[in-house]
Amino acid sequence: MIETEPTNGGDFVATPLHNLVAVFHGVDSLNLAIKELKENGFARSDIRSFVGQEGIHELDFDGSAHGSTAEALRYFQSIGPDRTYLERYEKYMRDGDCILMVYAPHEKQKLLGAGILRKHAVHRITYFGTFLIEEV
Repeated sequence: MIETEPTNGGDFVATPLHNLVAVFHGVDSLNLAIKELKENGFARSDIRSFVGQEGIHELDFDGSAHGSTAEALRYFQSIGPDRTYLERYEKYMRDGDCILMVYAPHEKQKLLGAGILRKHAVHRITYFGTFLIEEV
């Protein structure tokens, strides 16, 4: 089993609203990002990591592990604009990468978190706002 810095988790992620989402090649860089986020005032409860098969199960890309409501939501997401992100993140996870989500509901948190994640993540960093999805 891969060890990661403990983060909040367990619940189905319906949508990453007001979250930064970053992809990492391994747990070492992911843990460095988590450490720096916490040092800069992000609460541990606002940080979620998804690693390996357990992370794939938690993100539940088809919704089947979290019941019929989750399954229906993922179906509608798969035929809408969210499809691109779901497919991208599932591919990254299946290729062995890790995903980190950071709750950042305010502009200042978004900018600070994005700056920290940019130092450690290897792929794009995406912010999911209320009406806008943007690469940061």
